[in-house]
Amino acid sequence: MMTDTIRNLVETFGPSGCEDRIRAAIRAMVEPLVNDLRVDALGNLIARKGGTGDGKRIMLSAHMDEIGVIVSYIDKKGFVRVQPIGGVSPLLATGSRVQFENGVVGVVSYEKLTGGAQVPGFDTLFVDVAAASREECPVRLGDMGCFLQPMVQVGGHLTAKAMDDRIGCAILVETLRALQSTPHEVVVVFSTRSEEHTSELQSPNT
Repeated sequence: MMTDTIRNLVETFGPSGCEDRIRAAIRAMVEPLVNDLRVDALGNLIARKGGTGDGKRIMLSAHMDEIGVIVSYIDKKGFVRVQPIGGVSPLLATGSRVQFENGVVGVVSYEKLTGGAQVPGFDTLFVDVAAASREECPVRLGDMGCFLQPMVQVGGHLTAKAMDDRIGCAILVETLRALQSTPHEVVVVFSTRSEEHTSELQSPNT
């Protein structure tokens, strides 16, 4: 069951600032397991379980958002220029597939490097969504996307996008499933918008 939980979470769309789908997926998993469930003004999903008045109040937390991209420009040939959401490595993103919120899929590529540059930067990246012109482009300015990378088992290991921090979310879900009763009030927070505040470069497949 743990593997199924991880697969469900890592393969669900949810770049930082656009967490509606991943929040709904987690909500469906934990709602039958808790006494109270709410979403705050920032979009954090907060679940509460147990508590008889004799124990402690314990908080467990993991962030449910992931790195991604946001459309910043569409050129006349229909190529989509993007900026990173979180610490996306432009080198490791090259060749990856990106899926936008409306389901459109594109492939990340880059212009010919000039001036002695050895690796691409975000100023050279574009996403090819098979559009022939700006007018035909199926995505719009401000649309968000995440990397499209199904989970694969390699030996005894799992590889997928969004392991940071969907693996933490999976652990919290399984904790709630295993926690039959407790004198403590356990508050579990699935938080939003963590990745947008970090500049540490990550691979889309992590």
